Amino acid sequence: MKKLFVLLTLITPVFSFQYRFEGETSIEARVFKKDRFSSTKDHSFANKTAIKWRAKHENYSAEIRGFARRDLSQKSRDVSILEEFSLSYEENSYEIKVGSKMFNWSALEAFHPVDNVNSRNYDSNVESPEKIGQNVIQYKKLIGESIVWDFYYMPDFRHSKLTGKDSRLGLGSFDFNNYKLYQGNNQSTNSSTKDQYGVRYQRNFEGGDISFHYLDFIDKTHFLVQANGVGLQALFPMVKQYGGTLQQIFGEYTLKVEAAYRDYDKDATLVANGIEDHLQLAMGLEKTIYHDNSQETTWILEAQNIFGVDEKSRQSLDFFQRDILLGFRHSFNDVMSKELSGSIIVDLEESKQILVSTTWAQRLSDTSKFKFHLRMIDAYPNVKVPVGLQHLNQDHQVLLEYIRFF
Repeated sequence: MKKLFVLLTLITPVFSFQYRFEGETSIEARVFKKDRFSSTKDHSFANKTAIKWRAKHENYSAEIRGFARRDLSQKSRDVSILEEFSLSYEENSYEIKVGSKMFNWSALEAFHPVDNVNSRNYDSNVESPEKIGQNVIQYKKLIGESIVWDFYYMPDFRHSKLTGKDSRLGLGSFDFNNYKLYQGNNQSTNSSTKDQYGVRYQRNFEGGDISFHYLDFIDKTHFLVQANGVGLQALFPMVKQYGGTLQQIFGEYTLKVEAAYRDYDKDATLVANGIEDHLQLAMGLEKTIYHDNSQETTWILEAQNIFGVDEKSRQSLDFFQRDILLGFRHSFNDVMSKELSGSIIVDLEESKQILVSTTWAQRLSDTSKFKFHLRMIDAYPNVKVPVGLQHLNQDHQVLLEYIRFF
């Protein structure tokens, strides 16, 4: 990350760019409720540095964004992630982009059926894991002032960063040491090269927007986990995904909908591991209340369900397979940008599965910020082999962050 910073500093003055460079460095400490396993780390202390660099020259633009984390007490959390590294050419009605891209298609706060193009770093946040950039060639076509068509070609994939055996967010006392592309009929390959395609339609209208997409790509969210003698390997299958989003304002309320139907090859190994055709649907309703003192509170209600598979398969496909969320976000709108948020997610199928979280954030100065996050997970397994959120039962966590901007 330091070498990249130096390179950008050197090359930027050479060209007549209009550019912007910004970044942040943070110290983060997280502590889990102590468990009974000596192999897992109940606390970690890390430094994270993130940069964003944007440059524009006439019709051309470039963007670089990424971060690196170094953990002093848990080396398995060390990571360098490139989120964006792209070049673009733009005319009045179209744009061509080449490079690594981070997709943000989700409309909801907690449940994200359609936002699964990118690989993830699963030793980060349970609710919203950090994303890894996806290599892509993108052609964007604007029709009028309200319609956008996007066409995507993705030549390969970058596998997700899965948890180590010392992680409290992991799958027990095993390391992931191999990542393969699943080809069907119990066959796999080490190659990361694979042609993938997608198209997305977006339209804005008064008070809202709607989108539809089709993807023929490698599923980075639902994958096989197999033992390979010395650890675990992850096998990523191909999938055809049909989905879309809707956001619409009705007076004081905002309705949000996300849906994705996934069509897998009819493969016995996938079915045996709970990976089969299904529809994932999430809906949300938000209302913002504006107070006399300029503060505002947004109340959030969301629900998600997975259709087309049995209960065990649903739980293995997603942490939140048939859940409801009630949350809020209160902004003080003061000079210190204080904000308090909280939520509770309850499993409607497994009554003993509950996730509660709260976050307090505020600026300390013009160049620094403090964040406190508390998460509590009760997901008592009622089977010998835990699935879904049951893997994280009693992994209560406190996270403190001190962030400095530059």
